[in-house]
Amino acid sequence: MKWRLTAAGKDAVVRRRAKTHERSQRFFGDTALAALRMTLREIAENPGLSDVFQADRTQQNTDPKAMEKVMIKQITVEHVTFATDRPFDTVVRAFEEQVGSLEQMGWPAIRAASRDQGDFERRVREVLGPSGFTRFQTIDHGEWVTKQGRPTRFILYTIGNPLIAITMIEHDIEAGLDVPVRLAIYEHADGKTRLVFNKPSSLMSGLGNEAVNSAALKLDAKMMALGEAVTGAKA
Repeated sequence: MKWRLTAAGKDAVVRRRAKTHERSQRFFGDTALAALRMTLREIAENPGLSDVFQADRTQQNTDPKAMEKVMIKQITVEHVTFATDRPFDTVVRAFEEQVGSLEQMGWPAIRAASRDQGDFERRVREVLGPSGFTRFQTIDHGEWVTKQGRPTRFILYTIGNPLIAITMIEHDIEAGLDVPVRLAIYEHADGKTRLVFNKPSSLMSGLGNEAVNSAALKLDAKMMALGEAVTGAKA
């Protein structure tokens, strides 16, 4: 069976098309409407174009993702080792005499109690040792490793000075990744005691910031002086 439009039906279709055209013209404007018609006609005549437009929409949808990326940069780290014949306990005692401690008070207490910058700096200086550093954390790796069946003497310290740290962080906030610094004292298999750390300037070299590097070199020098004072070994 074939269906045919009556004259009234044809008139209704014509009116509907005219009404749709009028609405589209009001919404898009004459020029945009003509361009839209041309594009739709090209897609109808060339089905492959629909894939192109779909791919373009997909690319636009994923454009924000382009901002989410992982960057990996290789740097060269300078590892410093002071080796001494001084007994482990002697070196640890000398180190802790040179470095103050925040461990009893806790770093948050200084921040919370400080009324202003001047008061903050005064409170920081009160907990610094002769070396100009204070101890934030002490982890005795030897204690738990020995319980695993491997007798070891190894203490890891996190030390620093916020008044020194700011001289780097003020130039690049990412410098905060490497301050305060970590330093370890342990008893080597050869019987000697070793004090080891990675030079802060080398850890921050990936930032590529001259101002940070200049300040970090001064921190390097203070760390080297501490190592010499504690072990008696000369760099």
